Amino acid sequence: AYKTLATIRADINNFVSDGKNLLIYSQNCGNGKTEWAKKLLLSWFNSIWAGTPFKCRGLFIFMPNFISASKENLSKTNEDYTYVMENIYEADLVVWDEINYKSWTDYESELLFQIISQRIAKGKSNIFTTNYDLNTITNKLGPRLSSRIIGSSELIEFKGADRRADNKMKGIK
Repeated sequence: AYKTLATIRADINNFVSDGKNLLIYSQNCGNGKTEWAKKLLLSWFNSIWAGTPFKCRGLFIFMPNFISASKENLSKTNEDYTYVMENIYEADLVVWDEINYKSWTDYESELLFQIISQRIAKGKSNIFTTNYDLNTITNKLGPRLSSRIIGSSELIEFKGADRRADNKMKGIK
């Protein structure tokens, strides 16, 4: 998994320009999925910063915050959510962290389906992270959304243990 991610990182420009997608998944939390997604996004930014017009080229979306902001925005304008929605369809690369941290309501599922489907149709790159296996992803996201994500993505499974818990336990004696 790490070798594949390092290869993608070394050639991030082609990954993004080819509109590729990536699903990094594991049943274990704390084993580096989000960190690798961030590394890839930062590699993308590093490769394009010089000479890039002033526009949003990438987004990191932590799903619990995004869903909360989308609901808040229904009654009162949420500036962060507005910014994301103004840029989400055109950003070259979007990281969707914790894509299915919970089962979605019909509203949430439809919102995600519309956004992700349009991004994929436009050839925009996405990186998804989740703490579930492929069957659970399908059960939680539903067949339409999971088919879009799994069917369009290179799948990378992390099998390592929770390093955050390991590191915390090392400090306890």
